Amino acid sequence: MAGLEAEWQTLLAHYAGVVAVVAVGLLFVVLMPCIGFIFCCCRCSGRCGARSQPFEKRRDPCKRISFGIMLAAITIIILFGVVCAFVTNEYMEDGTQKLPSRLRASVSDTKLYLSNTQEEVDTLLITNFGELKTVMDNVLQKCGAIVQQELAEVSRAVILSNLTELVDGLEIIKKDLQEIHITTKSLQNSSNNLAHNLMKVKRALEAELQKCNSSCKESLEKYVANMSTNADFQHLPQIEDSLLSVTEVIVNGKIKDKVNNGLREFDKIQQDIQNAIKDLIPKVSQNMRLAGMAIRERSKQINKILRDMNAVVMNHSSKAVDTGEKLIMEYGHYRYYAGLSVSSVMLVVLLCATLGLFYGFCGRRPDGYGDDCCSRATGARFLILGVWVIFLFSAVLMVVTLVHFLLGVIAERAVCEPLQSPNNNQLLALVDKMVRLDKFFNSEVEINVSSIIRSCHANGSIYEVLQVANLVNISEVSDYKSTYGIENVINQLKTRIDFGGNVTILTDDAKRELESLAQSNITRINFSLFAEVLNKSIVNTDLETLANQLRKTASEIPNTSDIRESLNKQANILESLQDDLVLQMERQVRALGKKTKALEENLKFNHSPLNESISLILMEVTKAQDYLNTTASREIKNLADMFANAVLDHVDLYLSRVVNMTTAKVGQCHPMSQVYNATVVAVCNQILDPFNGFWASIGWCLVLFIPAIILSVKLAALYQKSDPYPGPLVESVEKNYHRRYHETYENSSGYYGGDYSTHLGRGSDRGGGRDRASPSAHSDTRYTDMAPKHWDYPNGGPPRYHSPPLSTEYERPPPYYYPGPGDSGRR
Repeated sequence: MAGLEAEWQTLLAHYAGVVAVVAVGLLFVVLMPCIGFIFCCCRCSGRCGARSQPFEKRRDPCKRISFGIMLAAITIIILFGVVCAFVTNEYMEDGTQKLPSRLRASVSDTKLYLSNTQEEVDTLLITNFGELKTVMDNVLQKCGAIVQQELAEVSRAVILSNLTELVDGLEIIKKDLQEIHITTKSLQNSSNNLAHNLMKVKRALEAELQKCNSSCKESLEKYVANMSTNADFQHLPQIEDSLLSVTEVIVNGKIKDKVNNGLREFDKIQQDIQNAIKDLIPKVSQNMRLAGMAIRERSKQINKILRDMNAVVMNHSSKAVDTGEKLIMEYGHYRYYAGLSVSSVMLVVLLCATLGLFYGFCGRRPDGYGDDCCSRATGARFLILGVWVIFLFSAVLMVVTLVHFLLGVIAERAVCEPLQSPNNNQLLALVDKMVRLDKFFNSEVEINVSSIIRSCHANGSIYEVLQVANLVNISEVSDYKSTYGIENVINQLKTRIDFGGNVTILTDDAKRELESLAQSNITRINFSLFAEVLNKSIVNTDLETLANQLRKTASEIPNTSDIRESLNKQANILESLQDDLVLQMERQVRALGKKTKALEENLKFNHSPLNESISLILMEVTKAQDYLNTTASREIKNLADMFANAVLDHVDLYLSRVVNMTTAKVGQCHPMSQVYNATVVAVCNQILDPFNGFWASIGWCLVLFIPAIILSVKLAALYQKSDPYPGPLVESVEKNYHRRYHETYENSSGYYGGDYSTHLGRGSDRGGGRDRASPSAHSDTRYTDMAPKHWDYPNGGPPRYHSPPLSTEYERPPPYYYPGPGDSGRR
């Protein structure tokens, strides 16, 4: 702007297109009313198609068709412009009414983005550091256990856990053996009792068998044959020795206590390590707390910048949106109705042209009376009406177009182009100089609008967008490990963690007892024999069923017989044995089967037989004990170094994560880029684009109105002619008519005073044959339709037709074809 006076030629050349459009538009505004006035005067004088001869010329039909087609094509193109004008006006109104709500949504999204970014900063710099400090404290408190666990892995001392499980499993094996032993003895006793009672019943039935008749004897023999036990529980494997061996190891050998003593010896390593570093833990915690306070201060500084930015957005944007909404609510509808009015004017012109073409193409030829409303003359009137509307409103429409054009171009160049292409935009660079955002943040480095837009489109972090590095150097956080002495204290762990050796995990007595157990009968129990005996039924037949059969047989014997009473008694005994003894034995058999299967599984430690598992465990324990007493001291030194380095790496990982996340990830600006794009779309695409489309539609129609005026005037003159082309005889008279057009208005309309026969080409001599032979005489009497101004009939009668018209199609009653009084005298 400072070089406007010196650079006006350059600016003029740059905006030559805009200036040319404005100049042409202003010329249009000036000329159209003048041309309309001239056209009006021309029409009033009878020219410019105001009056035309009733007959057509030879080329008029062709002109009428050609001009009609051209005007129809222009009308269709104007229709496109009119539709665009109405549509863009609606789009403008819709976009304008929705603009405040869309801007409020953008402001709300911006506030949400800044608030979430503050939470991200707090989470990364405060919450996550608190979690790191907690983890560090827990790790240091469990330092001994961690080192011991690593040592156990290296030395294979983890086998102690298997040894502990084995000892605990011996208690279960002992319990299983005891239950199996008790159940076996109970089954053997019950089996003997059952066999004894069945034998008594069998002997009683055999005694009654001697007293029965043949049928009774046959039944009793069958019952007696099936009355015996089936399963022989006396042949179940003996497990007393196995139970004794396990009991000896567990109770007398006190194997569990011996194993626990070994574990305590190994756990002493953990206690020694923990005691060695216990005075370092408070130091590490204190140094971590100091580093956390420094990181918290950095978080406060970054959040202060975000709060300031949030306040700027809320204070300026919200007020601007409220003010804009108030203006839109108060004045927006005026613009809408003004656009609707302009579009309606062009719609009127379009309707006039459309109706004119419709009547011109489809209407009948005018009849000369002027009272036919559906003739081509009606189309001519519509076309002329459209021409008058154009002349009346074209200047106003052009002024509206120019105003919209200038506003649209200015808004496009000043608002939308900088917003849509922020890179290397001169106008946006001017805005950067005028609007200094760094003043809001008290920053010494320039923060401008264009840099923020470019950074957001590149999805930069808030640290990059607001150039926070100039206010808060977050990279200093990576040095806090040494600044606050965290590294020094943790390195002291390497010298504190030590181990002196001399660990006894399992004594020789405990080893011998376990080896003795591995060689005992417990590993040789015949579980298949258990399954074979237990899978057999207890008796050969169901005793309850047998009792029912005895009662049935007794019912067939007379009541007076002693056999019947004896059979019922034995049936009651069998039923009692089934309920009281057999059912109980069946439950014991099922329980014993489950218990033997469980014992078999427990004797397979880690899917291996017990003797093999014990041997393997004893061998691993011996190796671990030798390793701890010979190599563990050096190994613990290595483990201490690894532990201290792992702790420092954990701290380094967090500190580097703070720096990387803050500079590259926290508050990534892609959401704001979407908010920005949505705002640009709401302003430029949904308001300014329809705005430019509106003036382009009006200007489009105004340019097409010029040929439409010319074609409408020509077509109106052609549509008003009532008679078709009569032939070549009319041409000479028509030319003659144009030569004498300087006559008075009365004569030009066809009413002649004096001797009208002279005008018709007849000479003063009425007797000559020239009048009858002249073609012009006949043609004039056909189309001039002249009658005398005085009704003096020399022959005393009404006028008669002497010369027939050229075409019977156009014969009309008097006075249109009255030949004149002179002709009647020549008859």
